[in-house]
Amino acid sequence: MKHRLYPLLVSTLTCWGLIGGTALARTFEYKPLPLLENPDPNPCPEKVISYETNRPYQEGGYSIDGQISLTAIASNIYLARRDEFSVTWIGTLKPQYRTCKASAGITTVDGEKYEGHSYMQLQFINGKVYFTLDMTGQADANGYTTKILSTTFRSNNPRWNWGGTD
Repeated sequence: MKHRLYPLLVSTLTCWGLIGGTALARTFEYKPLPLLENPDPNPCPEKVISYETNRPYQEGGYSIDGQISLTAIASNIYLARRDEFSVTWIGTLKPQYRTCKASAGITTVDGEKYEGHSYMQLQFINGKVYFTLDMTGQADANGYTTKILSTTFRSNNPRWNWGGTD
């Protein structure tokens, strides 16, 4: 009897991301901080959300998949610049946010206040939103800079994969 329950327990723990296989996504929240001279008291989005998920472990390194929900606040999103260390996407802000002048870094991760280096940032200026994923100064376990491995889009939202050595 106990042998029949073991596969159920393993599959449940795997689905929850507690062992092997599937990992749970971390939710990042960004709260735009407007410039003092912003002409409109509330032209900026209340918050922007992104997600990152660890890929299953592979010997020698790790990688993390991410995505940000820019289509909630912008259209015509495109990849503007990419190298090994950073990538920037730009989108045209929706009409209600076009006068927003602000910047945003990570404020919470999974609902907990974040006080570390914000390697993901947003800028709102001239009717555009700029989202940058920047690995500059982000060290892996062996003292190498983490690297942007790939970029793409899903449902017009930016997606990425970055990683390093373990």
